[in-house]
Amino acid sequence: MVDQLMPWRSMRMHQWDDHVADINRFVDGLRTKRDGFVPYVSPEFGGRDARVLLLNLSPGKGTDPKQGGSGFLSVRNPDNAAERIGEGLAAAGLAVSDCVAWNVYPWYVRGLSDKPADLVKNHMTVGFPALRDLFDLLPELRAVVVFGGDAQKGWEGFRVMYPKTAKRVRMLGNRSTADRAYISRSQAQIAEWRSELIDTLKLAKQSAEGPKRQPT
Repeated sequence: MVDQLMPWRSMRMHQWDDHVADINRFVDGLRTKRDGFVPYVSPEFGGRDARVLLLNLSPGKGTDPKQGGSGFLSVRNPDNAAERIGEGLAAAGLAVSDCVAWNVYPWYVRGLSDKPADLVKNHMTVGFPALRDLFDLLPELRAVVVFGGDAQKGWEGFRVMYPKTAKRVRMLGNRSTADRAYISRSQAQIAEWRSELIDTLKLAKQSAEGPKRQPT
């Protein structure tokens, strides 16, 4: 496994390492299906061996190379949302290599969470089949941490559409780590939310424990 604190150059060097190769080939396929950029999954994550899925609504601008981003889903991206998750993982003792990141709608759309609710719902529904297919690439998955109200509504829609798949994992909800949720909040409120995030990730860590699953 490559260093969890790798720079972007190292991400690109290792994006086809065995543990993430199938997922990133899957990303290549998604890029051909719709307009919009789909970020690769950084090799800092556990890839096919991941036990915890970190699920957001849609990719942030820190993933988009056209906006100075890395081209990857990564807790090392240049945005505060990713940084908060990375800090939470470290504080909870949940290794990045036990996790993998994804989005309900995996294509980058600027400001999706600010768009009308019906449009957000339509985008999420489009993303459900990709999320279902991702599960097939993650045989060790035990828990999903869903960040933000929109993504949590998306997970409920996914659960209705794919109940058998959703039952494979324990769902844990947490507020969004995006800046829009933190603007004009007091330091005391931010500290409380950080504590909540750490507690949620500790629960995810507990769910991730245990021996590898036997092939069925």
